[in-house]
Amino acid sequence: MDFRNFGLSYYEDKAINIILREKITAKKLSRAANIPPGKVYGVIKSLLNKGLIKVSSSRPKYLYIDNASKIIERLIEDKKSWDEKHYNELLKESALFTRQRLEDNSLIDIGYTNDDNLRIQSRVFNEAKHEVCQIFNKHHKPAINRKNKSIWEQEIEEAINRGVIFRCIYPKNTELPVHLSKLPYTKFLTQFKDIDYYRIDIVDDERIMIKMIYEDPLIFGGIIYLQDPKLARNAKKIFEDIWDKKYSHSHKRMM
Repeated sequence: MDFRNFGLSYYEDKAINIILREKITAKKLSRAANIPPGKVYGVIKSLLNKGLIKVSSSRPKYLYIDNASKIIERLIEDKKSWDEKHYNELLKESALFTRQRLEDNSLIDIGYTNDDNLRIQSRVFNEAKHEVCQIFNKHHKPAINRKNKSIWEQEIEEAINRGVIFRCIYPKNTELPVHLSKLPYTKFLTQFKDIDYYRIDIVDDERIMIKMIYEDPLIFGGIIYLQDPKLARNAKKIFEDIWDKKYSHSHKRMM
């Protein structure tokens, strides 16, 4: 296995592959892993400091790993944490450069007008590859602003034809537009529940759209769409909890 993919150096990778298979002295490790004698003790010290290997108290001293699966699991978790940390740093840098250079940002999109609302909501449907999970708040009015909503309904159908699954939670007593009600129920799944929550779309567990909705549909509060897997996963947990809970006024769309 190439442990360099998990943050180890070239020689650390060679050493740990040997130590995973057998207890070994530093001298023998140098020969078996083809690590220069002048480097082997630095490599061993680094692996010890990372808690990946142990050293016996006997003479001569042996290097060993007492639980290989735990060490590999730890490397995997460390890699995930490292990736997420650096991913978030890249997002921050991207946002900084965007503000400095006033350029378009594919990772963060913020809208303030109804035209922005149309554009960004369309991005959600057009960029989805696997699944879109939607929560509509109590002020959702399908009959209002039919020009935009007709465009989105067409884009939802096109996304479904690409293989995207939609799961949507609507306020109770919402009457779906005709176009949406005719979509395949196995690919456009709906529930109608007595809840009040933010208007959000979760896209492929990676991106999230949050829309500020007011009781008066003519007042548009704003919209933000960003790529942030951690935030999307947190929102997905809330979505799943609402989806699975039984409410006194909830029902699923019938076939």
